[in-house]
Amino acid sequence: MFSFSFSEIVQHHSSFSEKRLLPHRLIDGYYSDVVNHPCDENRYLKSLTNSYLCKNILLLKKIKKSHKLIKLLQALANQIGSKIS
Repeated sequence: MFSFSFSEIVQHHSSFSEKRLLPHRLIDGYYSDVVNHPCDENRYLKSLTNSYLCKNILLLKKIKKSHKLIKLLQALANQIGSKIS
């Protein structure tokens, strides 16, 4: 299932409340489970991460050391906007 768009969310919530939540939404996204269950957003985001990384990328490329891939992705996320060598 695709994530919600901003216009879909505004149809159900006010435009003002969504603009107020925009910094939060930019970090956590508009995934349906995250939007519908804001108290459990960390659990849903970890579940999404595990399903994409462990099931798709690791199996597709036959990578055996998943913890190294996760550390690489964390390092890349911390370097967003910076030069990577």
